[in-house]
Order: sequence, then C-alpha cells, then structure tokens
Amino acid sequence: MVRAALGARRNSLFFTPVRAAIEAATHADASAASIAAGAGGISQQAYRLGPKILEVAAWLPSAQCPVKEVHPELSFSVMLGHPAVYAKTTWGGIDERTRALSDQGIELDDVDEDAARRAAPDDVLDAAACAWTARRLADGTAQSFVDIWA
Repeated sequence: MVRAALGARRNSLFFTPVRAAIEAATHADASAASIAAGAGGISQQAYRLGPKILEVAAWLPSAQCPVKEVHPELSFSVMLGHPAVYAKTTWGGIDERTRALSDQGIELDDVDEDAARRAAPDDVLDAAACAWTARRLADGTAQSFVDIWA
C-alpha cells in the first residue's frame, strides 16, 4: 500500500532494522545480524539511523506524548496528490517539494542561517514534511498507514 502510494519513489522506503542490527558495531556486522534474523541485509542509510532509533527507544518509556513514525516521501505524495516526479536531491525535486510545502503554508525562506549551512537541502525538505504531518496528526487529519505493517 505505501510502496504503491510512493510510485517511482518507492525505493526510499526501508524497514526499520532488527535491534541486533542497529546495535551492531559495523555495517557488515549489522547486515550479518539482520540476515541471521531472517530480515535480509540492511542499507548503510538504515544502519546509520540506528543510534537515533536506540535513542528514541530509550526515551519511549518516559515519553510525555505519543510518538509516531513519519515517512517524508509519503508525506510529499499525500501533499502532492501523487508520488513526487523528481528525486528529492535534484533541482526539480527540490522545487517540486518546496512548492508542495508552500501550497500547505510552509515557507522555507526563513530557515535559520546556521542550520541552512549545516543541513542538506533534502534533509530540510524532509524535516518540513514531517512538521506538516505532525500538524496533521495533531489536528486529526493525517492518514495512518500502520495497518500495512500488521
């Protein structure tokens, strides 16, 4: 369901690695742990998210608010009404996503200069898409895709 909603951008969706993989010391060890668990190898990108996943997992028992997983590329597909046409790292993709955000009332003209120097453009776009989805979660208009993982 989500892969279909992402269309040509479906390869941007990856599953959260098994815990043994995100706790592994190296990417090679992580892939081996994942394969041993029957989940297949994992990408470098998924492996590099491991420390943040563990950080959130450690925080969850004391969380004072609900925690939701958001997939930025799916958020853009919902915003646009169709999967994005261009990859987010291309000029066309940056323009397409910036316009979609603007149409939703999210302007990126005032991004903090220091943050702008340190963050890649696609990371800023993804953060803005997550903010858009967070707003929709708060007002009850976001669609949940949780059922696809059940």
